Amino acid sequence: MTTDLSRAERFIEEVKQMTAKPCFTLIPDFNKAPGITHSKLGGLPYWPAKMAYPECDGQKMSLLAQINFSEIDENVLLPNEGILQFFIAANSPCTYGVNFKNPVLQESFKIVYHSCIEKPVAIDVPRLEESENSPLHMEVALNIEPALSFISINDPEFNNIYKSVVAKLFQKEYPGEIYQFFNNEEMCAIEQALMFSPTPGHQITGWPKFVEGDPRNEEQQEQFNTLLLQLGSQFTEGGELLMWGDMGIAQFFIPQENLLKHDFSQVLYTFTAS
Repeated sequence: MTTDLSRAERFIEEVKQMTAKPCFTLIPDFNKAPGITHSKLGGLPYWPAKMAYPECDGQKMSLLAQINFSEIDENVLLPNEGILQFFIAANSPCTYGVNFKNPVLQESFKIVYHSCIEKPVAIDVPRLEESENSPLHMEVALNIEPALSFISINDPEFNNIYKSVVAKLFQKEYPGEIYQFFNNEEMCAIEQALMFSPTPGHQITGWPKFVEGDPRNEEQQEQFNTLLLQLGSQFTEGGELLMWGDMGIAQFFIPQENLLKHDFSQVLYTFTAS
């Protein structure tokens, strides 16, 4: 007997309408060679002549990602211009530059914002995609497009959303766990829409995507409440592009008030493996 999926479809649509947040998706473009100031993963970073370059234990850090805000549609949370860079120390004792004991300490990773673009200097730094301990395996240009993001099943807030939607659509005030209320086929549809899609999940702002729950504790969730950058794991026809452990995901969170002030001194960096 075929299950009628209309309940699941109504539930998914209501959750999306209730939780829709604007974001920007980062789409790797393998047909475009990125320039020194372009948005990209890996490669050589833009760097001004008179600025000290980030180091960890005396070694220059490598560029993980670079975002040129002039390539992004205007957004109230983000700067309208300038370049934001994410550096990690690939050869530090911390995995991928993440310090799980203190994920805010910018020692094995560094966030740098250049509000004005000057004439860059040629700088010789280790390329992350050439490191043995790197999550990134090739340099690639990024195209940035506006989109909508929706809450994930693994988000701490999802259970309250689930109960609210079920009460509204199906008049069930105490529905129990979601896996009890919906059958297996319905759950497959819900998980596909609200957990596994979209993939690979490279984005700026919007709802974060969690593979095994939120790695932040409650205090961190309250303080670092805005997704600054998310990079998922991704395979390409030529092999791996990004791989965080076993098909995991990396995220940089920032207090929204700091993002509005273009202050990137307080950023929480973490990753989770699937």
